[in-house]
Amino acid sequence: MRLTKKTGYFNENPIYSVIAEPKEVFIELNKSVQKLGQLEDIEEELGIDLITLVKASKGIVVYNESKTAIEIDVIPTIDLLNKRFIVWSGDIMKPYKTLYFKDYGKTWALSKEELL
Repeated sequence: MRLTKKTGYFNENPIYSVIAEPKEVFIELNKSVQKLGQLEDIEEELGIDLITLVKASKGIVVYNESKTAIEIDVIPTIDLLNKRFIVWSGDIMKPYKTLYFKDYGKTWALSKEELL
């Protein structure tokens, strides 16, 4: 059951309003808090927030080997077990680069501006 609706935007982020009855809101709010707690546990275990992880699966920006230039729109493979991304060189047997989730903003980011 959806409890909210989008009513506008603030700085490109959606603003939501409650559409359910107070009793329904209380019951669903408790369920939401439990789910949020589980998601936060996963984020702590992985060392990255889930929104960033999902966005990164669509493309990231990384420093090249000399750490002087930037490569844009790299599509990585996600390795959840080892908490990292793998960037392939074109040969599936040869990883080009390994980027750890914890290094977000240091060796990789979602945008070029974050690394400059």
